[in-house]
Formats: sequence, C-alpha cells, structure tokens
Amino acid sequence: MPYNKRPLNPLTPFVNQVVVESNAVNENFEILAKAFLNEDPTTGVLKSDVYTFRRVDLTDATSDYDLKLGEEAYYVWDTMRSTILPLRIRVSGVLYEMIVVVPNRIGRHLPLVLYPNNTAYSSAFQRTVIYPQLDNNFVYNWKDLWSCIFYEQVGGGGMLISWLQTTTNNKGEMHHMTVQNTQWSFSNHKQVAHRWNDTTTVWSSLGTLVIESPNETLYVSVRRLL
Repeated sequence: MPYNKRPLNPLTPFVNQVVVESNAVNENFEILAKAFLNEDPTTGVLKSDVYTFRRVDLTDATSDYDLKLGEEAYYVWDTMRSTILPLRIRVSGVLYEMIVVVPNRIGRHLPLVLYPNNTAYSSAFQRTVIYPQLDNNFVYNWKDLWSCIFYEQVGGGGMLISWLQTTTNNKGEMHHMTVQNTQWSFSNHKQVAHRWNDTTTVWSSLGTLVIESPNETLYVSVRRLL
C-alpha cells in the first residue's frame, strides 16, 4: 500500500471506515519508520543512501560493526587496563581513515601496531618510511617488511592519521604522524606507507590495535570514507 497523505476522512463515512482508515494510518507509520536507523524512530537518526554522519562508541564492542559511508566509530582506550584494542569493524567499504591521539608524553618510543583481520601475516607488509633527521637536513628513507601495519614511536606521545585501502587485490595503508615524546625537543614528523603484498586474502575485519606497553588513555576514531 502506498503512502497516503490524508488517510482519515471523518466527514465522508463508508462501510468498514474505521478498519480501512486504521490500516492506512498503520501503513503510513511503517513507511515513515523506514527513514530512520534500524527502522526505529526512537533513535532520532535518519538514514541516507548517499552520506551519513553518525558517531558510534565501539570502545567495548564485542562483535564487528558495519560502518556506513561517512559513519565514524570512536574509542576511549585505557591502555592501563589493556594494551590491546579490537576495533570491531566489519570491512564493507574500500577506504577508512583512522586517527589516534596519544596525549601523554613520556621519555621513550612506544610503537603501535595494527593487525588486519586480527592476525599477523609473516613478512606480508612492505613498508616505506620517510622522515627528516632532527638536527640537520638529512632525510631518512628506507624499506622493510612487517607482519602487521607498524606505527613506530607514536605511542610515547603524539598523533597519527592513517588511511587504509581495503580492496582485496590492492590492499595497503599510508599515514602521517607526529612523534612528541620527551626524548626530543622538537616534534618528529614521519610519512609512512604499507603495501600488503597478498592480493587474494580478503580484508574482512579492520583489525586490532596493540601498544607495546601502557601509556594512560589514548583516543581513537575510525571513519569509512568510501
């Protein structure tokens, strides 16, 4: 039954009017409910087939959540409680953006790592690193292999922005980060890229973040871009 803008006609009586018009009202409510998230108007969140913006707290999620286009997950990660943060995101898009903020500066380098599909893949990630030396004009540039996506040093203080391409036959990652631990008097900037050499494994779960050792509370957000 299509949507009826004026289902009630009290001045035009007919046989079974109450039943017919009540059914029309119920149909209208059902059609309108479909405009909301999970077809539930109490959420107050409208669906959009083009772009949505909604923040979802996945800090303590126990199963993978499918981020819609433009939707963002956020996490308050108490690393004193656990050095492991499962992101609990089902991969259905092709590009995701992850931001990690490490507010507390300490006097050592702490790496973060991301295990796609919550798994280590031996020597599957080819990494390229570019960053300037702090005390001269020399720029480091090297390549190596990892079993995960490696965000070195930033866990000791700083911020990173990582873009994750999840297409099966061309998977990879690129990030910028600023490292601000107290060993250095200046912020150290790094630009890094990972290529996942495997072109058949499906990136189905975005993965799990791990910090080498605790450093108070970190803040993480993940948004589906495409």
